[in-house]
Amino acid sequence: MTSFDVKARSNKTYEAIWEVNKEENCHFYQIFGSENGIENSLLSTVNADLTQDGRYSENFEHQFTAKSIYITLVQTDYDGSSSTIGTKKVDNAEIETRIYPNPVGNHLYIESVDIDGEKKFAIFDIVGKQVMSGTFNNPVKNHTIDVSALKQGVYYVKLITNYSEFTTVLIKIKLRLHR
Repeated sequence: MTSFDVKARSNKTYEAIWEVNKEENCHFYQIFGSENGIENSLLSTVNADLTQDGRYSENFEHQFTAKSIYITLVQTDYDGSSSTIGTKKVDNAEIETRIYPNPVGNHLYIESVDIDGEKKFAIFDIVGKQVMSGTFNNPVKNHTIDVSALKQGVYYVKLITNYSEFTTVLIKIKLRLHR
């Protein structure tokens, strides 16, 4: 092998690019993914094409949630023997999110990167019961949530996109008007 690389194309879509010396014994390549570098899941299989110049490219998606993932390329020959060509550690795309203020009074603000597609939020009480949820379908980065109906206490806010999840602790306080 002369090279192997993995590039992010979008939040959960990646491209594996590799170049190998022409080998007549190679049957196919497999791309595996892992959150810990040990337990692998098959992401894609690419048949070897002996008519091309040894350059390959394959787009694939994954559902891993770890901050970094490991992508491994394995070559399998016609005789059934396999060998690992390489492993790359790549950063998993994350939601860049800011939820404020915390503690919150009546309005919670969610600032997130401009991600295409649906964004969902859910608020859970301390025992895990969902007390509020909603969806943002527009590409606006800033969203306001009226949390005035929530009782004073500790909550968890979960923001979900098509690509990843973000969860944080939220403290709800009662605002007092000064006269």
